[in-house]
Amino acid sequence: MTWQIQLPEVGVHLVLYWTTVGGAYVIRSRIQLHDREQQAAQLALEKSQLESTLRQAELETLPGPLESAFPIQLPAKYFCPHSGRSAKCQPKCWPV
Repeated sequence: MTWQIQLPEVGVHLVLYWTTVGGAYVIRSRIQLHDREQQAAQLALEKSQLESTLRQAELETLPGPLESAFPIQLPAKYFCPHSGRSAKCQPKCWPV
């Protein structure tokens, strides 16, 4: 018994093979694209969190009232009794 190659059958197998290879490539590319998009979103979130933390740290490290070249002593009634600062005082703290 001899093996006979039938050309139409080989053609069908080649088409099926390359269709499978192409489909696998498309699926793998979509998965990689999705992973990259997720990583980019995660990095953007981390960046915004770090920027927020940096802004908060910058605000916390700002000095109190600025010292001028000509210091002026304000009367105690201009300072908040709770914080000792004029800039951080709530309206309810001011004497009426």
